[in-house]
Amino acid sequence: MEELAIARLLHQSRQAELPVGSGEWLLAVIGAVAARPPVGPPKRMSFQARRAALEEKLREKGLAYGTGAQDSSVEVGPEAAPGERAFAHFVGGLVRLCAKAAAVSQAGWFVPGSSHEQGVRARRAQLLAVLAAAGGEAEAAARLFADPLAIPGPVEKLADRTAARLARRFLRTGGPFAGLPLHNGLCAVEARACGTLALAAFGHGRISPGAVALISQAALGSRGLLVELLAGLARSQDDGGHFQRGMEQVIRAQRLPVREARALRAALAHPREIEQVAPALHSEALRRFMLTQVLLAALMDGQLEAGEFAFVERLSRAIGVDGAALSELEAEVAAFYRDHSALTAADKVKIREQLIDLAKTIPALAIFAAPGGMLLLPILFKLLPFNLLPSSFTDPPPARPALPQPRRKSG
Repeated sequence: MEELAIARLLHQSRQAELPVGSGEWLLAVIGAVAARPPVGPPKRMSFQARRAALEEKLREKGLAYGTGAQDSSVEVGPEAAPGERAFAHFVGGLVRLCAKAAAVSQAGWFVPGSSHEQGVRARRAQLLAVLAAAGGEAEAAARLFADPLAIPGPVEKLADRTAARLARRFLRTGGPFAGLPLHNGLCAVEARACGTLALAAFGHGRISPGAVALISQAALGSRGLLVELLAGLARSQDDGGHFQRGMEQVIRAQRLPVREARALRAALAHPREIEQVAPALHSEALRRFMLTQVLLAALMDGQLEAGEFAFVERLSRAIGVDGAALSELEAEVAAFYRDHSALTAADKVKIREQLIDLAKTIPALAIFAAPGGMLLLPILFKLLPFNLLPSSFTDPPPARPALPQPRRKSG
């Protein structure tokens, strides 16, 4: 146990000395997790139970929201930019998620008893293999996963390619698109793909290129559905053009393969109606994910418009989510960002000020009277101190008119 603790500290100390997003840095992050893997269950769990455990991990680590909670295995230098810090904890969350999948699957190198030196090396190689497979390196990843102690091995080169892809898609050091919901949504899709692939690989003891292809295709479909829903939300906004241009910038910055970039741009330019998209949300996890992303997008600018109210309400009806479940989801998302977000102190102050301004601009009764408005109150109660609620909370004034009915903007 002492040797594992020392190995973990060595990997962590290296992280702060290496450029965030490099192959060596990625290996140091994976090594820190591999040196202290999660403890698995005493006996093998059913697939449904393993899937549920990973869903819980997705929420706990913030990956369900497309960000990453602070991770004790991640060490970032004091000079790192906020975008680098967010990326580091996101990658740490991905690695931790894959390690959790290995533990609940009782994978060979993740059960107690493996030797210290070989165990850390093998776990690091297999975790890297899963991340690499999710990035399209199925053949090389399958070979590394099958023989994680091979000498000479492809670890360094595979880490370089995997880190380069992750950094290209998810490392944002600046630009107006850095905090857009689409960026976070794409991060969350990546996390779900990695988790699904990790469950399959560690559950069967191998990486199947066929399974990788199926999971990659499903992730591509999820990205398209996400873009369609966010594009639809933008069309419901009074000034959705800015949001839509930001999404175009995110897609362009991803430097995607031509086929995928074309598909996402088509989804952005010509989104289907909610009722046409809803049947494609075939699982509870996918429905919850899409609704979460739409909620985050609607709330990001601190202006809860009538059109946004109507869009969220319409989506929740189409996918069969009742008011109580929607209210619970809003409170959960708000609580995570309040307690675990990797935002800087300045960012948190800015968001708090926006919500305070919102509460002053749209009093509680007006929000309540808006279409679907009663479902949005819990998020304000969670994020604002009680004494900032309007005085009408305890002494209601004469009834105020409801917000106007949502207007659908053309284009």
